[in-house]
Amino acid sequence: MRLEIENNINKLAKKTAINVGFCILYVNGFCFLAKEWIMPVYYSNQLYNSPVNETIMFILYISYVVMAFFLALHKNSVKSFFLWVLWALTILPLVFTYISLPEFHNMFDFVMMAIGIFIEISIICMVKINLNLNKWRMKILKYWKGGIVFFIFFVIYRYYYINGLSVFNLDFRKVYEYRFILRERMAGYLLYVDNWVMNIFNPCLCAYFLYKRKKFLFMLFVFMQILLFGFSSHKSVLLLVPIIVVIYLMSPIFLKRINYIPLFALSGIGSLFIFYYYDIRGMVLALVDRLFIIPSEVNFYYYKYFSENGFDYFKHSFFRHFYIDSADSLNIAYKIGKTFFNDESISANTGFIGSGYAQGGLPVLLIYGVIIAILINVIEAFTKKIPARLVLSFVSLPMLTLFISGDLPTTLLTGGMGVALILLYGISMEKHDIHF
Repeated sequence: MRLEIENNINKLAKKTAINVGFCILYVNGFCFLAKEWIMPVYYSNQLYNSPVNETIMFILYISYVVMAFFLALHKNSVKSFFLWVLWALTILPLVFTYISLPEFHNMFDFVMMAIGIFIEISIICMVKINLNLNKWRMKILKYWKGGIVFFIFFVIYRYYYINGLSVFNLDFRKVYEYRFILRERMAGYLLYVDNWVMNIFNPCLCAYFLYKRKKFLFMLFVFMQILLFGFSSHKSVLLLVPIIVVIYLMSPIFLKRINYIPLFALSGIGSLFIFYYYDIRGMVLALVDRLFIIPSEVNFYYYKYFSENGFDYFKHSFFRHFYIDSADSLNIAYKIGKTFFNDESISANTGFIGSGYAQGGLPVLLIYGVIIAILINVIEAFTKKIPARLVLSFVSLPMLTLFISGDLPTTLLTGGMGVALILLYGISMEKHDIHF
């Protein structure tokens, strides 16, 4: 018994040390690339010699150890997957953006707040949820595929009925021109249905028929996704299918060996060093900036604005109907765009950390942490009935949106996470061989 405990402690210490090493390499690698490669191009007006002091750096290193320890505690691969993604795409970018951009050096408390929320989510994810999928079964959900097909054709018909083929566009260079026209013509509550069809329903059918090895049906709904892109002119709609396919194909690798995620991330950094060495910029540099620096930068702007001007308290959400005084007509994201980017037309969306703080500060963020941890536990519970790769294909995109560019209520309702869970509930009524 004593030998077994010692072995477990040694394994935990080893995993923690590996995680800490990854964290240090990841942050320091990006800090170097940010200073030498990204910042001179996009942030030259913010560069001056103002390093983070040694005490704060020491606290950050201690935080790395604590976060790495909680990651090492998790044995469930699905929960670990989402925690690793949250750590690598949201928390650590926030750290290296804080270190790299001097204008944020006075916002250390916000960085620690984000780290604290990550630890909270990690702790709650240790609780096991037994989701009784046999209780309260709705027979209508057996026909979920037919319902999805109906909504897909409804959306395509709606766009054609209102606009004809005058706004059908497959040219990436003209998407903003056509979206401006569509913004005037396509409005109302049916936009929620449009969003669900383009971002959840049709991509999920692609993943489902890929899993079922129905090649014709898979290609058919890939074609439908191209049609939806043509009518909507949203580039993300076209990119969703390859992303879904990559998640479907790669998730068994990540779930079998969860340490492959940090290795994959470090390989990505290594590739960026090659681009830096050969001074290759263009699309690569813009993508790195858009994926890592800008979301973290916007998080800090949310913290700065709402810590100085007071919280929103969900006045621009569904709860606005319960307020006596009407809210400012300008949405939160546009306020940030107007204040920090000098352009009221810019919608500066951010993930649950910045948007949660905007709604009510630390108390709201703590509640968000509890809900997100429960959400991860529910997703994991579905994998006991449905192959994990299929589950991740359905929910990974809404979760990534939540981590990078979406508020929690928005992700659950209009963002599609809620309907994705309903679809998984419908699929759980089918018989599956439970493997990756």
